[in-house]
Amino acid sequence: MKISLIAAAVLAFAASQAGAVSVSYQPASAGSYEAFSSTSGSGAIASVSGFTTYTGDVSNVAKSPNFATGTYSVIQPGETGLVTFAASATSFSFLWGSPDPSNEVMISVAGVDYTGTSLFGSTIANSNNDNTQLVTFSGIGGLTMSFTTGQVAFEVAQVSAVPEPETYALMLAGLGAVGWIARRRKSV
Repeated sequence: MKISLIAAAVLAFAASQAGAVSVSYQPASAGSYEAFSSTSGSGAIASVSGFTTYTGDVSNVAKSPNFATGTYSVIQPGETGLVTFAASATSFSFLWGSPDPSNEVMISVAGVDYTGTSLFGSTIANSNNDNTQLVTFSGIGGLTMSFTTGQVAFEVAQVSAVPEPETYALMLAGLGAVGWIARRRKSV
């Protein structure tokens, strides 16, 4: 009976964490950040569509986010970029190149949207790529993010889409419980 209660508690905790989307950010620093890829993060990104890819700065169209290397992804006014995540994806980080007030990231299902101003404040959200931010969304398994802009461009470079340590801890706890039950049954 105790095992059933523990299993129920673990499942309830996992279910409560599944629907929660959170966001954190920090100023970008030196590193190697690449453009969106449908195979990044061991397949954690299910699909990417609607982005235009550039290499180098394109006057009055797009500017590479600070610290991005190689190509980068861009959304221009009237376009929508979509990134859909596999159910296994728990965290996604990317460089937000020009945190304009009108650049917006919308999370499907959760119905939450973030603009440059609502997330970073008006001091940072001023169309200046020198204010590139490293943004991390957590709790994204199976969700879709849409990227739109009302300005010249919304430039982004991908960093990663990987499981969080809590996912591994929960999996190991489950395997440990199964092993303990199997051992206990064997000795009886």
